[in-house]
Amino acid sequence: MNNLTFSSPDLSSFCQLNNLGLTATGQHLCAERAVIECRFTKAPEPCPKCGA
Repeated sequence: MNNLTFSSPDLSSFCQLNNLGLTATGQHLCAERAVIECRFTKAPEPCPKCGA
């Protein structure tokens, strides 16, 4: 591996939320589960069938 690129650890990129147009804004961890609070980074596109 000649060209290694490093970036700071980021929950949004680790969970690949940026591919979904989301960014992580908070998290809650407990023994049973982990909850990630997300926000849209761009406005969601309307449904092509119903326009909603």
